[in-house]
Amino acid sequence: MRPKKILNYHSSRGLTLAELMVAAMILLPLLTVVMQNFITCMEMNVLAQQTSQAMWAERTRMAAIEKTPFDQIYATFDRQTFSVSGLNGIGVSYVDNTVPDLLTIYISFSWKDRNGTIHGEDTNLNGQINGTEDKNNNGRLDSPVGFATVIYNKS
Repeated sequence: MRPKKILNYHSSRGLTLAELMVAAMILLPLLTVVMQNFITCMEMNVLAQQTSQAMWAERTRMAAIEKTPFDQIYATFDRQTFSVSGLNGIGVSYVDNTVPDLLTIYISFSWKDRNGTIHGEDTNLNGQINGTEDKNNNGRLDSPVGFATVIYNKS
């Protein structure tokens, strides 16, 4: 009995131009989407790092406030600015003393990323409300990483 002849599908002539064009039409859009996703992920990573830096700066500011005697907090920290190295921005602390023996502290940090996008209401990064920066009219510059707390006078 003779063995069956195996058909050889591999020819020595290679791919035709039409086959290459079809392959390119399929692969190029896929590669474009992959590259766009990669660039977006890199930008999100940078934003996450900047957000962490801003939060660290706010926590450092809060630690300084907590170490200050209660009767000196308002005079020392209300509407005072601070910055952090490595981040193009400015932070502001607000102290509300309208309730006796209770201080409401709000800390925010606005910054500009490398694409020029401002994160926070302080569009000119000077730590003061100018023009239409206070978008919700609450009397302070808000930020995506701002936080608030209260301090009670124990004495």
